[in-house]
Amino acid sequence: LEFIKRNVAPSEPILDIGCYASEVLVALHEWGYSDLSGADLNPDIVQMPHADRIHYTVTDFMQTPFADAKFAAITSISVIEHGFDGQRLLTEVSRLLRPGGHFVASFDYWPEKIDTTGVKFFGAEWMIFSRRDVEDFLGAAAVHGLHLTGSMNTNAADRVVKTGGKEYTFAWMVLRKSV
Repeated sequence: LEFIKRNVAPSEPILDIGCYASEVLVALHEWGYSDLSGADLNPDIVQMPHADRIHYTVTDFMQTPFADAKFAAITSISVIEHGFDGQRLLTEVSRLLRPGGHFVASFDYWPEKIDTTGVKFFGAEWMIFSRRDVEDFLGAAAVHGLHLTGSMNTNAADRVVKTGGKEYTFAWMVLRKSV
């Protein structure tokens, strides 16, 4: 949220993907952001706070009905690791972002690979990103004109999350669409 506040004007369009139960759009609305959209498969998103002023759309966020180059920023908080399809995700994010726009994503992470084979959350396969997964994702992102903002620290010391019989942490990154 602080990154968005520092880098995106309150009048610019922002999309939160996988937005059901996310506080991102609610917080941005309360900070005075006025062009907010959310995309999620869960039909209950239309009951989210401020649904009369935030444009919620029930859709697959990897293939949305939004116009090309519509958004100044796209956020995704603990979403991309569920049913992960990097190529589809990057294709859609690149299509939706304006040149200079930002993709802010958090995800489940541990430097070494943690096997999640057969574990599902939200009806989808679950992946805990490893250092190698992040490097591969960043390489694929570059092909789509999306480049890491700043540096990436792939070290982790504390397994602060214990879910699904696994122990890990969270990581986040910001990708910027090249002009």
